Amino acid sequence: MSPAVGQVLTCASTGRSLTLTQQIASSGEGTVWETSLSGYLAKLYHDPTPERLQKLRVMVAYPPHDPMQKVNHISFAWPQELLCNRQGQEVGFLMPTIKNSVKLSSIYNPRLRNRKAPRFNWYYLHTTALNIASVIESIHKKGYVVGDIKPQNLLVNNRALVSVIDTDSFQIKDPQTGRVYRCLVGSEGFTPVELMGKDLSSLDQTEVHDRFRLGVLIYLLLFGDHPFKGKWMGGGEPPNPMELIRQGFWPYAPKSLIQEGPSTIPLAVVHPSLQSCFRRCFTDGHHQPHLRPTATEWVQAIRTAIAVLQGCSSQSNHYFNRLYGRCYWCERKAKLGLDVFDLKIPPKPPAKPAVASSRMLSSTALWRPSSMAMIPVTRRKSFYDRNKKELGAAAAFMLAAVCLGLLIAPGDLRQPGVFQNLQHWIMPGSSSNTLAEINSKPNPPAQIPPAEAIRMPSLNRRRAMAISHNGQLLVTGGQDASIQLWDLTRGDLVQTLHGHSDQVIALAISRDGTTLFSSAADGEIMSWNLATGELQAIATESLNSSSSLRSAVIHPGSAMIASSNWAGDINVRDLQTGKSLRSLRDDLGSSPIITVSANGTLLASSSLNGDIKLWALPMGRLVQSFPDLQDWQPMEFTRSLALTPEGKTLASGDQKGLILLRNALTGKVLRPLEGHQGLILSLLISANGQTLVSSSADRTVKIWNLNRGTLVRTLSSPESSMVNLVLSHNGQVLVGVSENQLIHVWQVETGQLLHRLP
Repeated sequence: MSPAVGQVLTCASTGRSLTLTQQIASSGEGTVWETSLSGYLAKLYHDPTPERLQKLRVMVAYPPHDPMQKVNHISFAWPQELLCNRQGQEVGFLMPTIKNSVKLSSIYNPRLRNRKAPRFNWYYLHTTALNIASVIESIHKKGYVVGDIKPQNLLVNNRALVSVIDTDSFQIKDPQTGRVYRCLVGSEGFTPVELMGKDLSSLDQTEVHDRFRLGVLIYLLLFGDHPFKGKWMGGGEPPNPMELIRQGFWPYAPKSLIQEGPSTIPLAVVHPSLQSCFRRCFTDGHHQPHLRPTATEWVQAIRTAIAVLQGCSSQSNHYFNRLYGRCYWCERKAKLGLDVFDLKIPPKPPAKPAVASSRMLSSTALWRPSSMAMIPVTRRKSFYDRNKKELGAAAAFMLAAVCLGLLIAPGDLRQPGVFQNLQHWIMPGSSSNTLAEINSKPNPPAQIPPAEAIRMPSLNRRRAMAISHNGQLLVTGGQDASIQLWDLTRGDLVQTLHGHSDQVIALAISRDGTTLFSSAADGEIMSWNLATGELQAIATESLNSSSSLRSAVIHPGSAMIASSNWAGDINVRDLQTGKSLRSLRDDLGSSPIITVSANGTLLASSSLNGDIKLWALPMGRLVQSFPDLQDWQPMEFTRSLALTPEGKTLASGDQKGLILLRNALTGKVLRPLEGHQGLILSLLISANGQTLVSSSADRTVKIWNLNRGTLVRTLSSPESSMVNLVLSHNGQVLVGVSENQLIHVWQVETGQLLHRLP
């Protein structure tokens, strides 16, 4: 029986009673509730198996030491007690509430940081990294493994103190029996090479695996981007980040095919102890994982680095490594004209409606330096600041004396490395730079032509598109959490919207063209006034899941959003409130592909094993399942699905380029569409149900007559394959975004390329 508001639960060990007051999150695993017990949340499982409950008992009995306890901070949303329903059945657990914090991505991403926490300078980022390493160190000392370390599971407050959520996904070892309760999932970009392709549910992880994940997190904080990104020096298109990790290609590995790009902050700007840790983690540890630095070694290295951080005399929010010799951030600003630690506070955004979750802060006012001793504080003026005029002449005299001494010193003292080269090359840019920012530079570096910049993996990768009903406005969103509005008639960028703190994965425009709906990978839903570009409302539902969203489909007509995550769960939620309407958990396998019919009555899903399921909405009833293709060759992997507007016909595409049309209600194959020579990347069906458009890894886009099953036209994209497609409501304009992130706009009737947008 599903929990409900007002339901009374009892703490198993103490007998205390509490009431569920408001649901704030839902996933395929369970739901999270605010309770009548101040400062505590309840997580209730859909399927509280004996193994899961026993794991919770071990966690309650043997919590790790909280390194932040002395400063009255909660570092872990750790299970406190098991909860029982009225029948005495254990159904979940009680955990502490984490208040006034934001996700780690809001801190390491420069663009988001400058909006939400502009005073969070490099000193704060070092301290955040130190606190994360301390928390992981405490977990490892207890014999536990985090397993699924990722930014979504780490919260940061305005004192640089961190909290880990989703702790019940940790790998836990019972100290009494030695039994291991495994972490079943991992996150892309944080999985070490030795675990790639492995079934995590069938193996015991060690803290050595966590060492790689910790290194990635610390790199994100100090450099603002993933370590396995940069300028691709090999042939063809750049591999995805997972393949780069598999090959051990990061900018500072020997013979790496990834080099420092125009937006790479050089490794040399951090303390040598941190440089050593990063090299050990990503180079030495690639083939010998035990060589990766431990959490304790990271703590020591970061403490050493913090000790030599120096405030800049020109910019109060700049801190730099004193051993580097100068303020890198000032030098970078002079070269690029951008300052990732600019203290210019942005205008206060429009008032946002109150939401259940406290992970988003309503303004930047809370983000002020704290007086806590263990974290960054505002310092009074140093002796030098108070007496710099008097010391100036003495410093100049001493510098002249040193230079004279070097001129007459023996030759070995004049070797390179005694003093840093004043012409040391600095790579300009920041990981958060969008393509628009790079192109807006008056004089971009000559060695970085626009075409090269477009192909860089570190730039915004668009995942979502939508066209207004009148066909005049295109909306795109992607990895950097921003949303772009384009005039399709002129091909101009009209406006960029900011608000999300995670990558945008779904967009939809209301039929009257007044409202834009957007969804991010963290489950957050936003609505925007398209006339003004203002954020109207936020529906925040913290999924409290071990996996972020893989894809989502927004359906404004029925006011719902359907989403799938990387763990294999599908959830249907209310578009306005974010509350879960239905969770579909019928053994879908991992990473389901989903699509929803235009009338909002049917949802189709396909898992990695090729099984396709059809669900009736909004109840979520399983209508049909077709595990095989009957007379046709088995589908090894389905990448794309599309339903006709009324939901009668389903189109699916496999990795070999075959498209099948089926009767959606019976699963019977109506006809195959053959012509593509590679993986089908995207499928869509026109609003009138007459046209099917497909794109493939063979770098072609094909337009088909759906009724006759005949090919109408082939559009070639020789530079790169189209990974996503969207069609105007009247079927006259087709938009595709390529692997190199260029937007192509075609006229469907003639196949003419109208625009090619950056």
